Amino acid sequence: GATQITLLPEGLTEDMVSYELTYARVLEGQEMSTLWAWSSLGSFNISQPYDLAVDDGYHYFFRLTPVDATGNWADREQLTANYVGNGSSNQWFQLPLPPVNDMLGVVVAVHNGNGDLLSFATDPEALFPESYYLDAASGTLHFGDGRKGYVPDLDEILSVTWVGYDAGTLVDRTPPEPVRGLQITKVAGGAANLIFLPSPSYDVVAYEIYRAVDNASDELLATLAPHQGYLADTPADGSIYRYRVVAVDRMGLTAPPVETTLDLSVIESATTTTSEDADKLPLLPLVAIGLMVAALGGGAWWWGYRTAPEQVTAIPQSGEKSPFGRADGDLTCLGCGTVFTPEGSAYENCPGCGAHGQPPD
Repeated sequence: GATQITLLPEGLTEDMVSYELTYARVLEGQEMSTLWAWSSLGSFNISQPYDLAVDDGYHYFFRLTPVDATGNWADREQLTANYVGNGSSNQWFQLPLPPVNDMLGVVVAVHNGNGDLLSFATDPEALFPESYYLDAASGTLHFGDGRKGYVPDLDEILSVTWVGYDAGTLVDRTPPEPVRGLQITKVAGGAANLIFLPSPSYDVVAYEIYRAVDNASDELLATLAPHQGYLADTPADGSIYRYRVVAVDRMGLTAPPVETTLDLSVIESATTTTSEDADKLPLLPLVAIGLMVAALGGGAWWWGYRTAPEQVTAIPQSGEKSPFGRADGDLTCLGCGTVFTPEGSAYENCPGCGAHGQPPD
């Protein structure tokens, strides 16, 4: 449904008597690939606010164009400003208004003190001697960046021209989708690997990992970046552990938690034979068994010496238990916990540990 916002004019000039209000509405996530089409909302006096109904899932950008008493309009297409260099290797300049950034590119032009046009890069690693880094999200221009790029001299005046807007707001009331294929696997050394596939929502900024021991409350164990889907933990034996993974988007909205459980409440004890029990075993069968083992061992050595065994690869037969599990179309290795995409063949190989077998039915 629609939400209503109120727009209030700020930064009024002395000769301003009214303002023209325009806006661009862009689908969330398509700000860089859609042409921003500006539509007029009308003209208003300087003290008049404007109420606008906005829809969920859209990014709204607004322009306030001042108008004086004689009907002259301010130019919002060619905003200008100057930057005075300080000679350091890491300089930056904040644009008074953020730049428009759509499929036509960010419309910013910077000329150095000699009037030469500099080129901009949106990747700080892609700078060369006559370029600067433009951070469109913050509306800042970075010169030198401490490593490379154009470095303005002391008191050098750079002229900046750009197309800008006054304000923007993202309307997002939809929580992200949860993670997929969450699994916990106990590995050697007492560690446990928590593995999951990322949320399909593109605006996720973090994954919060919670852990609860037995009947205790959840405690935040870690916060992972959007590209991470793996966490190693070291739970102690003797308890039941519950893990929950919660996806968080850039608006702070959270997905329904996805959980899995690791039961370490039962500790298996190895069965041993004491020396006293061994003394009670009959002597004759032991001697017979010993002689048989020696004979078989000698025969095995002699046969192995005469003929080397042929190297073969064991192929699981139909009906054997698969070493893999399903995870929303992907396969999960039950041995090491690796989640991978199957090749579609009759037998699959785990890229983590090399386990080989048929996919589960």
